[in-house]
Amino acid sequence: MTDDQKDRAEGYIRHSNHNPSDYEYFACGELSQYPRDDPMDVYAKRMTRNKLMNEEGFRSTVYLCSAGANTIGFGRNLDAKGIGKPEATILLNNDIEDAFNYLRHWIFWRDLSPIQKTVLADMYYNLGSSGLRKFVKMHEALQNGNYNEASAQILDSKYARQLPERSERNSILIKIGKDNAGQ
Repeated sequence: MTDDQKDRAEGYIRHSNHNPSDYEYFACGELSQYPRDDPMDVYAKRMTRNKLMNEEGFRSTVYLCSAGANTIGFGRNLDAKGIGKPEATILLNNDIEDAFNYLRHWIFWRDLSPIQKTVLADMYYNLGSSGLRKFVKMHEALQNGNYNEASAQILDSKYARQLPERSERNSILIKIGKDNAGQ
């Protein structure tokens, strides 16, 4: 076993662009925010994570904890701490994957430009699958390659009345998306 393999097995990795005394440690596969954590602290963090996961349990939706705070996940107090931009970005990326996993089953999906796919993913994100399914005429227009009609259907909707600026942008993009696919 090489020294590098031993280092990794012990829970830390040395990066070649650092001073030889600088280490960055991993805790359960995640880089510690403190580059000089003691290996025992890394182990203690892992144990703490496991203990908290067991003690708190997991809930995928917001609930009130025993102290009356809005809480989610493994006891994350949303009222006191909220979520940071990195956490919100992870959630957003997961939601985008959900949208694409749903939309790629539409028979005409492969015929759409990236811009048009972005519009549908945006609408899915905002409306959910049940809301997007209500756009029957838009769906038919897209299936027939009639992007002008699909654009008109976006504007002739409750969605457009609730979100006029967003729907206007999406209407334009669904119409011009095929012509500007490479730009």
